[in-house]
Amino acid sequence: MSEQQRIALVTGAAGGIGRELVLGLLGNAINVVAVDRTTQGLAELSQIVQERQQAANLLMIEADLARDEAIDGIVAKARDRFGLIDILVNNAGVGQATIRTDNRQRPIKFWEVTPEQWKLFIAIHTNAPMALSRALVHDMMRQHWGRIVKITTSSAR
Repeated sequence: MSEQQRIALVTGAAGGIGRELVLGLLGNAINVVAVDRTTQGLAELSQIVQERQQAANLLMIEADLARDEAIDGIVAKARDRFGLIDILVNNAGVGQATIRTDNRQRPIKFWEVTPEQWKLFIAIHTNAPMALSRALVHDMMRQHWGRIVKITTSSAR
């Protein structure tokens, strides 16, 4: 990496893989915008980051990526705090546990998923990553450097 301070935006940042990605990026001197829809998860992440004395390098944004209008707000807040974003990690996902909490005992069959649940799945796994990529790719092009990563989550989520 160059001497330039890198800025990463991570979705699904409050738990599991997302939390570890945020902590790993911060540990490598990368500023992070952590986006998640769960207040409790973001609060827990905040506590860990404060204990590690890295809070100055983190911006947390509570947002629902299933809402199209959330994208503009996320990007605006991220740019206001850190400037141009050059790393996008699309990690947010809807797994079976989101649809039915007892999925381990009674796995969901695809024909049991309602149209509303399919819409949520498409919004989180397809629409939001594309919209964020479209919003941030110009930042990356201006800097002649950037990375866009899509993490495919499992149904264990």
